[in-house]
Amino acid sequence: MAVEPERLERWNKWVSGDLWNEVHELFNQVHVFRSWNDIVGAAVDESKKPGFFHAWVTHNYLDSISSGVRRLSDSDARTNSLRRLLDEIEEDAAQLTREWWMSRALEGAEGTWERRFLELSNGTESLDPQVVSNDRERLLEACEAMKGYVDKHIAHLDADRDGIDMPTIDDAHTAVKVIYQIYHRWYQIATGDALAPLEPPR
Repeated sequence: MAVEPERLERWNKWVSGDLWNEVHELFNQVHVFRSWNDIVGAAVDESKKPGFFHAWVTHNYLDSISSGVRRLSDSDARTNSLRRLLDEIEEDAAQLTREWWMSRALEGAEGTWERRFLELSNGTESLDPQVVSNDRERLLEACEAMKGYVDKHIAHLDADRDGIDMPTIDDAHTAVKVIYQIYHRWYQIATGDALAPLEPPR
């Protein structure tokens, strides 16, 4: 009988609770911001001129997105972050065996599950920790600009904050896309269910 990873229930709770809420809140913010830009795009030319209100909306959007991105990439042991989920899965990689994974396959979908496990294991009998490590590096790289900005400008008025600029819209949307891709992948590992893909930010 296949043995479940010791922390599987904990991971399931994270991806179905705190991480679900945080990741989908980022997507909600992106869609609100898109809607705002659609409204501005349909407005009369006079209303499209850059001004205080437009700058205020963008500034608050980037502050909020950056804070959410930082929470998901936090390494503090007290947090239920996406980064911490990856750390724990990497630590327990040997427990995520092919036997356990295939025991969860839906009837008729065994071939799909087998191919998925090959991607995660690189042909071995358990999860390859390097696969998890690679996702963590992608996450940290995508979130770097926002994490530095929050640390220096939002969480603290750091005396050494000169040179740490506000992230761009592209920075924010790239981070949200990478976060969702990684969350989507490990949600399936923790729960055995696949999420319907969300439309990525533009």
